[in-house]
Amino acid sequence: MNRELPHLLVLAEDRANEEIANGFFTHSGLALGKIKMLPIAGGGLKAVNAALGYCHKYLSRYQNAHLVLLIDFKEDVEIAAKARARLLDASPLESERVFIVGCQFEPEDLRRALGLSLEKIGYQLAEECLTAPGDCWSHPQLIHNQEELARLRLNVLSFLRTTR
Repeated sequence: MNRELPHLLVLAEDRANEEIANGFFTHSGLALGKIKMLPIAGGGLKAVNAALGYCHKYLSRYQNAHLVLLIDFKEDVEIAAKARARLLDASPLESERVFIVGCQFEPEDLRRALGLSLEKIGYQLAEECLTAPGDCWSHPQLIHNQEELARLRLNVLSFLRTTR
């Protein structure tokens, strides 16, 4: 991955979110050379703190880098707004290149509701991200991500799509 060119870092709170990301990455419509999975953070607060560190150390240095933070909202739909406020206070310019998405409760709840593995859910989310949001992104566990998803699509799809 060329750090000087547009690219995306993905930071998952836990193993379940990482499985969703892994499924997302299996989609053939994505330019995998422009995506890097970061080590699991080990919890929501640790993920937000790690994102702050990446803003200071990485996003400030590489202007074409973007970061997706995958966290469980644990019924607190304001968690993304709170995390965004912390990022904005700490790194105003870089925070615009950070995207915070996740399940309303736990990824396992979404898995049970859809009857799919977490990796298959990730693949379906990629499909809908590349085309248009559909049933998966509209699921009650994910519907709160609509605004962030629109911002993400606007900012990263141009370089994440394969050129095939």
